Amino acid sequence: MKKNLFFTSLFILATNALNAQTFEWTTNDSVVENLTQNSTAMFPLHQKAIGNDTIVLAVEIIYNDIPSAWDGMVCIYGTCFGSIPVVGTTAQMDPIYGSNEGMVRLTVNPFSGTEMAKLQVYVYDTAFPNDGDTATFILNPTLGVSEASHLTNSLRVYPNPANTLIQVTAATRMTVIEVYDLAGKCVHQQQVNKFSSLLNIEELVAGAYVLRVVDNNGLVITKKVIKE
Repeated sequence: MKKNLFFTSLFILATNALNAQTFEWTTNDSVVENLTQNSTAMFPLHQKAIGNDTIVLAVEIIYNDIPSAWDGMVCIYGTCFGSIPVVGTTAQMDPIYGSNEGMVRLTVNPFSGTEMAKLQVYVYDTAFPNDGDTATFILNPTLGVSEASHLTNSLRVYPNPANTLIQVTAATRMTVIEVYDLAGKCVHQQQVNKFSSLLNIEELVAGAYVLRVVDNNGLVITKKVIKE
């Protein structure tokens, strides 16, 4: 029996080694950005092969609530879709090896949009499709360049990372503070009418979140926060 268990353990270890992820991110695997209306922004995320083997990465669009009125496209290493694809769209990158890097790049212009939007792309090695990782783009259009810059520069969120409490302050009076997880779900919301407010994140699971603040002029700003 001990001998059989030994060989079973060796088999499991060998299987896990074979199925280990063959690529890693050379950038963050998530983007949380404010967009200026009527202005095009580009957000590339890169991957590289682990080791010396040549690998072929592929992508699948798994979530997309970007408004159809926005302009933009998704490109991957070797090709561009020419638009922001619908959920379920798949494509294969050119092979990567050595210093070559894979890529998922979102180019977008929200025009006059004001709603927060999200795109998620599953990236995987075609040899191990179940052992991939997800790239997430969370985008928040702002109402104007100067006003948005003023709110962005004045907004303070501290400490960050934090474990229990975060102080949020701004130069203009805030009306709503929301917290979203990276799946786009609102996990906390509070109505305020202050220049400064205390945010309790003690009950949140450790990880990255998006803080969304609306001021009394209707301007919206987002910041990435970390719960320890």
